Amino acid sequence: MPLRTNEPLRKLRSLIYVVLRAIRSNIERSDVMRVVRKYSDANWKHLWTNLHTAWISNAQRSTWYVVIHNLTPTNDRSAAINLTETNRCLTCGPVDSTQHRLTQCEVSQLIWNWTLSRIAAITRTNTLYVPATWILRPDFHIWPLPPAS
Repeated sequence: MPLRTNEPLRKLRSLIYVVLRAIRSNIERSDVMRVVRKYSDANWKHLWTNLHTAWISNAQRSTWYVVIHNLTPTNDRSAAINLTETNRCLTCGPVDSTQHRLTQCEVSQLIWNWTLSRIAAITRTNTLYVPATWILRPDFHIWPLPPAS
């Protein structure tokens, strides 16, 4: 009989251990940022250097941070968490991803062309040699380095 009285307590302990293991595994996985895990092929050291040393305003740096971390509110992200019914762009129809929103959508062409010219100027190259992915992951060498403050 005494074993039966301990049964709920044993189940509770077991449940607590399961929860603690889950929390521990999440903490261990969170050592690396989600965006770094998702885009593991990017040169993140170079990317962070570019973000922090680019000659841009704080507002532009904040916007770039949002883009780099894939935090731009798009229909693709909203549909993934059931906030919208479709992941499609309401303007032109393809999947509304950050890449699409910033470089391919009809609405963003003016902004993309300006950004493309700025990246080309920063890297001292022709706009033809600036890949669209650089707006999302600015993995390029800024030359010359900005003056030390």
